[in-house]
Amino acid sequence: MSTLGNPGQSVTTTVRAEELPAPVLARFATRPEPGSLYVLTAKPANETDGEKLAALRKHVRLGVADADAGRIYSDDEVFGDLQAKYPEV
Repeated sequence: MSTLGNPGQSVTTTVRAEELPAPVLARFATRPEPGSLYVLTAKPANETDGEKLAALRKHVRLGVADADAGRIYSDDEVFGDLQAKYPEV
């Protein structure tokens, strides 16, 4: 199974355990069984971990500011809205 993509897009392929790159193998607690299949997806890294953490902190600060300003909903309101929108779930 392979998906073709252009540079800048993600691509997915299936490989045998013995074809896994060393950095991927290093993440396993035990070595994979030879011949077993794995699906790998490669995508461009657009943000560093630091940028992601900074964005997350910004969103948390905005959420705290909303709560401090009283812009919050009770769980009953949220679940009521969800049940009204998705009654089949």
